[in-house]
Amino acid sequence: MTARHIDATDKTDGSMIRTSRPTRFTGAIIAIEGPKSLQLSDATAIVGGVQKRLTDKVEIIWGLNFTDEDVLRATVLLATPRK
Repeated sequence: MTARHIDATDKTDGSMIRTSRPTRFTGAIIAIEGPKSLQLSDATAIVGGVQKRLTDKVEIIWGLNFTDEDVLRATVLLATPRK
C-alpha cells in the first residue's frame, strides 16, 4: 500500500480531506492529539467527519493522545492499493 499524508491542525469537522475520488482509498489511520479536557465524543466526531468523506468500505484505525497543550491536532494517513 502507498500512503498519502495529510496533516490537519485544528480541523474538527473532517474538512482536511479534499479529494474528488474518495473511493480510491482503502484505509485510513487517524492520530488525534488534544488537551486532557477533550471528550471521547469530540474525538469520535473527528473520526466521523473523516469517514463521511470516504466510502463505507474504508478500514479506519484511530487513536487519541492527551497533551498538556491546549491545541487539537488530527493527522490522517490515507492508503490506496499498490498497483
